[in-house]
Amino acid sequence: MTSTFGKPDEDAGFIENFSADFAIAVLMYDATVGGVIRDLSDDNLSLGYVMKIDEETDMMCVGFPKFGYNKWIKWKNFGHYEQVVT
Repeated sequence: MTSTFGKPDEDAGFIENFSADFAIAVLMYDATVGGVIRDLSDDNLSLGYVMKIDEETDMMCVGFPKFGYNKWIKWKNFGHYEQVVT
């Protein structure tokens, strides 16, 4: 069986997932420097402060005071964080 794009079903699932990820990215706002974010990923890191954004690598450095360390995470928001304070 093939999808409407003429590809096997397994590829059709990939295309559907890609579209869903794109829709989430459009609805979620990207963080800004100085903003506070809430981590929604499986790491459950609580609240973090955005210290630096590197647009070239699409990463941002976020400080998590509760745990006492900084972490580089993906800047483009696919639902893994939400911006609490801008």
